[in-house]
Amino acid sequence: MAIVAGIDEAGYGPVLGPLLSTATVFAIPNNLIGQDLWKTLSGSVSQGPAKRSGKIAVADSKKLFSRSEGVAVLEKTALCFMHLLGRPTGNLRQLLKSLRSNCAGQMKDYPWYHNKTIALPSAADAVDISICANALRTETQRQGIKFLGVASQVLLVGHYNELVGKTRNKATALAGSTAVFLSELVRRYSDKGLRVHVDKQGGRTRYRPFLQQCFGDWELRIVNEHKDASVYEMNKEKLSWQVHFETKAESKHLPVALASIYAKYVRELFMKLLNRYWTEHVPGLKPTAGYYTDGKRFLSEIGPTCKKLNTPMSKLIRSR
Repeated sequence: MAIVAGIDEAGYGPVLGPLLSTATVFAIPNNLIGQDLWKTLSGSVSQGPAKRSGKIAVADSKKLFSRSEGVAVLEKTALCFMHLLGRPTGNLRQLLKSLRSNCAGQMKDYPWYHNKTIALPSAADAVDISICANALRTETQRQGIKFLGVASQVLLVGHYNELVGKTRNKATALAGSTAVFLSELVRRYSDKGLRVHVDKQGGRTRYRPFLQQCFGDWELRIVNEHKDASVYEMNKEKLSWQVHFETKAESKHLPVALASIYAKYVRELFMKLLNRYWTEHVPGLKPTAGYYTDGKRFLSEIGPTCKKLNTPMSKLIRSR
């Protein structure tokens, strides 16, 4: 068996709402390493919207989510895989705990999150989730694949702003989350043939300085570095693991696609809380996804109410 992990993010570009990073981990038989897991699990998983009952969609979250359709497809997939772990997901706060998120204690500092939650599932059908989870469990067991876990880091706006203020570079915020995930994966699985796939951000090609900063006591070997993929092998004594930084990794590797789904799903739940709070205070206000143009419209419309409520703006608007 070998360990294959995927890391992806959601919410890198908006002016409102949190930045989410997620890692998923699978144990896979050696004969399946490098194989297309979508084909291996094709009886219960689809690389796009599932067209028949009993299947779930695992793909780039941008291809599965639309504002008009909502989170139902993402939610169904996310909660199905949580069923395999046996973790509670009855509401948002339970889900955050099950995702080992670091933000629960911070939510009290945000009026739109404080003492707020969302019952789950919020859009998908609970019976359908249970049926699909059973089908997924049966097929993963048949193929010898085990879903070991998922974790999400939620960087709320105020904490995002603090980090960016110290580094003057928002890419550092995302790199910090990746470093945390890599460190934990290496600590737990570096003796088990670990291979990590990470979705590239921007046009960056060289990750050697980043990896040497994180793993200075490991010997680094560059397998290749080019615009589509930068691959590194890390060695120390008898231990060895690989990390692949790839463009469109969520379209190439199921674990990355699943990480993309969790990141987008959880971010959308946070945006639902934010929109719920402000639409209660500003009648007729249209909800926002938080991206630049519509985010500016939203901020303009809630501006007078922000002043009345003495809203902590550093916790509402991203600095960059």
